[in-house]
Amino acid sequence: MKIASLILLIIMLIALVTVVIKTLYCFVFEHKDWKKWKEIYKLLPSSSLVNHDIFEAEHSYLNCYVFHIPIVDSIGCPVNVYYWENLNIVSVYLENGGCYLSSFDTYHVRKALEIIKNKLEN
Repeated sequence: MKIASLILLIIMLIALVTVVIKTLYCFVFEHKDWKKWKEIYKLLPSSSLVNHDIFEAEHSYLNCYVFHIPIVDSIGCPVNVYYWENLNIVSVYLENGGCYLSSFDTYHVRKALEIIKNKLEN
């Protein structure tokens, strides 16, 4: 029983260290994106839901909600925030389809998920 508890503790510590290292990496080396995410948080609560796509079983991982933000001041154009429902991730795209912010930064994705899930509940 002690060995199982020790193994579980080690796994939990590795997971925690991985999250912390990834968050620090994003803050240090992807700081421009870090600032972009902050701007998205300010605008996300007032965004409007423009689409909800539901796909059949084998493509259900593509189910998504699309929220439109009319203008992002730092870039001067609109963006669409995609909440990939079955994957539980968020990514942000320019209106022309180019990726603005990916789901790599799990710290900010979790924060965006909180805002979006709160919007969907209300």
